[in-house]
Amino acid sequence: MIQVNRAKRLIAAVGLVVVALVGLLVLRQVAGTLLTAASGADPESIFNDTPPAPAEVSEGIRWLPDANEGRAMEPATRDDITDAYSRAVAAIDRAGRGDGSAPISDYLSGPALAQAQQMIEGDENVASVATLMIEQELRLDFYSDDGSVVAIGVPFADVVRVIDDDQQRRTVVSTVEERRFVMLLEDGNWRVQQIESVSVEPVAAGDGGVPFDTRLDGVNVTSAASFDPTWRSFDPQIGARELDIAVGYGFDSVRVFVAGPEFGEIDIEAVEQFLDLAANRDLGVVVTLFDGSADHSVTTWADDRRYLDDIVEPIAGHPAIVLWDVKNEPDLDDERSGGAAVVDAWLERAVAGVRAIDETTPITVGWSNAGEAARVADVVDVVSFHHFTTADELREGLATLDEVVDRPVLVSEYGRPEYVGVIRGAQPAAQAERVAELREAASAAGAGSMVWQLRDPADAVDIGYVATRASMSYGLLRADGTERPVAAVFDDEATPRGPTPVERLRSLLPLVIVVSIGLSVGGAVWWWVRRGRRPDGRDPDEPDAPDDTQIFDDDEADDDDNELPASSS
Repeated sequence: MIQVNRAKRLIAAVGLVVVALVGLLVLRQVAGTLLTAASGADPESIFNDTPPAPAEVSEGIRWLPDANEGRAMEPATRDDITDAYSRAVAAIDRAGRGDGSAPISDYLSGPALAQAQQMIEGDENVASVATLMIEQELRLDFYSDDGSVVAIGVPFADVVRVIDDDQQRRTVVSTVEERRFVMLLEDGNWRVQQIESVSVEPVAAGDGGVPFDTRLDGVNVTSAASFDPTWRSFDPQIGARELDIAVGYGFDSVRVFVAGPEFGEIDIEAVEQFLDLAANRDLGVVVTLFDGSADHSVTTWADDRRYLDDIVEPIAGHPAIVLWDVKNEPDLDDERSGGAAVVDAWLERAVAGVRAIDETTPITVGWSNAGEAARVADVVDVVSFHHFTTADELREGLATLDEVVDRPVLVSEYGRPEYVGVIRGAQPAAQAERVAELREAASAAGAGSMVWQLRDPADAVDIGYVATRASMSYGLLRADGTERPVAAVFDDEATPRGPTPVERLRSLLPLVIVVSIGLSVGGAVWWWVRRGRRPDGRDPDEPDAPDDTQIFDDDEADDDDNELPASSS
């Protein structure tokens, strides 16, 4: 009985300890909740790295002089507000796309939070809207004495909206807006409380129409900068030599390329030096921008605008520049950029950006083919495209284009490679004939033309053996400076030479390799089929046939056994 009582007391003690521990845990949780409500964040969160504000928003923000006459804003507070506002704008963008995971409650409160929640919970049939602020000018209008409330004016906001309707049709709308917003310091964090739209004006793409009466007869030059569109390796002596060669062929213009912003710093002084060399030779220059850039989604637009300031502004108005080519073959970037609507909107913005810096020089866009060349034709001054097929197809493309656009036309790239494949090899005569036909077809239609290209690059991008051989055989000159027969199309006194014996052997090497591989594979198959056959050609799995000799002997033995004994006489 005593042992039972002890057991009961022990169980009761254990139960009390458990209840006490549970109570302590509950009390700790309640205290943590109250502390979080009071402080606005988990104290341990101070040891977590805060992700950076979206660069595509924050880098486009400029602060104007403050308009308030009261308390001055501390630099650290201004930085905190810029950061929080950038995050709020990014959260609103995600909400507009219908993203339920958008952190709107972290950066918005009050009416602004309610509006963002309505975006997320909207009708599924309502179009999703991706909104990006390309550039904004902020102005401090009010800053409370206790430092917890700010009112900020936005007299200028460059806003782009990508709208997808319920049928997956995409449109892009650019507007210039004026706004006001209020931010509160809550729980140690700045949150946007209210956003008010003051005015919204659509951005007009602008109309082309800068006169361009020159029918160019030019050539693309890629080797003048050692095939480096950043121009960091530009050699003035090489550039001068290339331009002298162009003059010798009778060209009146050259087309060159400047790499896009993602390829690092451009040596714009080298570009200007090249332009000086061209001007000294009375050569016009078509400057192609954004070379190599393939992503034109709206998140790149702010950087691209700054690129125009860095590249176009220093050389705008140079007497050698006859045409700005905003982008080389942008239609090939449609898929990566989010569709043709986005690319066209980007082009309109880029054209407007160039025109804002240089109002007198005509602008074009170099499309990959005539079928795309009517896109954004209303905002450029010259319609240009590239053509690398037959002269009949060029005539047809020019005729069709003439019916739908009212602009001068330039075939800014045309040509044919000398090397056309492993089996067909080099065809110098066919190359010369095609180039002459294309040049004549463009001239007969009243279009300018620029052949591709003056000299083969010595270091073409490796895109496969056949493709690389073709890309290195368009030039009037080979990489070593010797002329191809096609050079005679532009210079009757040209003395092109044919391939050397070594080059002929090299051109046959792919065919020899293909034939060798074919013979090797065929021989291996023949050996595999024949490897198990008997000397008499029969399959090894075929059963042995009876030996004819043995069959005969057995029959004789049987006859002997059946023979009757001879009778005695």
